[in-house]
Amino acid sequence: MHATETTEGRARLYAASQDTAHALDEVRAATRRRLVRLLGLSPRTTPEHLADAVAERLGADRAVVHGILIDDLPRTDRDLVAASDRLRDLETSVRATLPTERTPR
Repeated sequence: MHATETTEGRARLYAASQDTAHALDEVRAATRRRLVRLLGLSPRTTPEHLADAVAERLGADRAVVHGILIDDLPRTDRDLVAASDRLRDLETSVRATLPTERTPR
């Protein structure tokens, strides 16, 4: 996943500059854009509505999903890495709920 690698690379650069909140904002924004596309939602979907849609799709705790996509704030580089991992895992979980496309032979 080229987009994910680019986003994570950007997060590492921000982390190096010790701006963990901004780094997480960038990673979250990219993840939210991908999730909006995956779920077929409007590009104008608010982060809150996206988080609700993801929680519903996964049968997950709404507060936990909101924390991952919106609210949780990293205080350290370790927190930033953990938050980035949770975003990746959330996106992977959503992808796993989608039907796989079959290509004609």
